[in-house]
Amino acid sequence: MAYVEPIAAFFGPEDPGVVAAVINGVTVYGQLEQDMEETLESPTRRGIPVLICGADALPAVAVGDSVVVGALTYKVREVETSDFDPIAIVHLNNT
Repeated sequence: MAYVEPIAAFFGPEDPGVVAAVINGVTVYGQLEQDMEETLESPTRRGIPVLICGADALPAVAVGDSVVVGALTYKVREVETSDFDPIAIVHLNNT
């Protein structure tokens, strides 16, 4: 039997740095961060917001869907998921 990481334990609403994002009417807990661009010298911040959350908590989401975090609304630019990683990265655009 394969081990499955209980990723929801890392994104609880009471955990520091975790935000509540509403995507298609579903509340998803995750971390709102700035995207990093890897270069040979060092990673640099691009200033593009991303929501990092558990893939199993993410509802069906498509490019252009709205994501509301507090008083801010973003649009989905891209969604990264993997069959091997329980984390989803939702790339956002400021609206």
